[in-house]
Amino acid sequence: MNLKSMLIFFDFKFRKYKKIKYLGMPLMTEVGKAIPKELFLKSAEDLRMVSKDNKIITENKDEISFILDRAIHDVPWPEQRWIEYICEHKIQDYTQEQQFFLKAHLQPFISLYEALKIDYRRGVYLRDLFNGKELFLMDIGFGTTAKKGMLLATRVITFEGLNFTAGAPILFRQEDKKQLVENFTFLYEKKKNEMTWEKMMRKYAPYFFIEYRKRDYTVYFANVTEDSITPFSLLTAAWDYARKKNLIKHSDDFPVEQCLINSNWQKTGLASMVITRSQKDGKLIVGVFLVDIFCLGLKDTFFNANIPADQFEDIFLRKYYQNTEPVTIGINYAKEIIFGAIDYARKLGFEPQKNFKLSKYVLGTEKLTYQHNIKFGGPEGKPLYIAGPYDDYKKIVRQLTELLGEGGFHFILPSE
Repeated sequence: MNLKSMLIFFDFKFRKYKKIKYLGMPLMTEVGKAIPKELFLKSAEDLRMVSKDNKIITENKDEISFILDRAIHDVPWPEQRWIEYICEHKIQDYTQEQQFFLKAHLQPFISLYEALKIDYRRGVYLRDLFNGKELFLMDIGFGTTAKKGMLLATRVITFEGLNFTAGAPILFRQEDKKQLVENFTFLYEKKKNEMTWEKMMRKYAPYFFIEYRKRDYTVYFANVTEDSITPFSLLTAAWDYARKKNLIKHSDDFPVEQCLINSNWQKTGLASMVITRSQKDGKLIVGVFLVDIFCLGLKDTFFNANIPADQFEDIFLRKYYQNTEPVTIGINYAKEIIFGAIDYARKLGFEPQKNFKLSKYVLGTEKLTYQHNIKFGGPEGKPLYIAGPYDDYKKIVRQLTELLGEGGFHFILPSE
């Protein structure tokens, strides 16, 4: 497993992305299969993909995605869009998580984006060319094949703090930018007394597809999957216990190389720790620990072995601590923080993240001695729960309320 693949493995957001992907793909396929035939044909007609004898003509499988995306999100049938119909009349047929995912599709509409920067194998930073807003689109395929300056006409869905596309994007080159922006701006000036920007974009979004077909471009984002990036999928490679489990379990046989923590951990209540051990061949065993000392304990943890030391320094550490300055602490101090937070959280009903069963070996088996007076809990001595972007915060608050009662803890929730 190379370092760039390891970065994905260590990326907390990537794990959330994988979860959303496996939730969303079959769910939206199910929603698409229920689309009435007439609605599907109307969507294809809007995209000029229906022949005179009423047959749908596509040039590749991505074009089916364009039809489905439009049918689900944009075409009134007869008055409601299909996604509106599902969320109003069929929502009870889905789990709570599926309901939230479907409702996230209600508002977004297609816009034109410019690729500003590529984050290799993670995604691409985009700017909306109509409203100027910038965002990070997490997608393995885009992060592997996109180029700076490329244009994407796509619908961006935001769910649990992550941005991703609905369906396949429609791609243009940089030289198309002026024409596309000017055409839609001019159209809106003519239509603004009749419809909002959103309604205009929903109605005239097929323009992007029609223009794309006119250009007969061969530039495209490959349908990249994990298997096409490496000989094995990223998950298989990341969790290849057969090759690395023995090294991890014998971490004590190798000296601690680094033990780092963010300098502001006591102030923020969140300790981001990286511990490495030097193998005999010069490569590294690595353990990463994300610790909430205010409430939840060990929120996340990862581990790996056989990592080249120079690449680890240049790539992973720079990225992991890009927003803060790490400081060096002793391994015993790190264990005090981690095990102390775990003990505190367990009293509140929270267990450490499941990977700790193996990542704990990176900490070593030497007996822990308590040498620092570490304060766990919030500033006033009560648990302070600060909701993270991927937390099921309603469940956590409910659990704390049942245990401690109202007023027995403090919490800060995300704005809804």
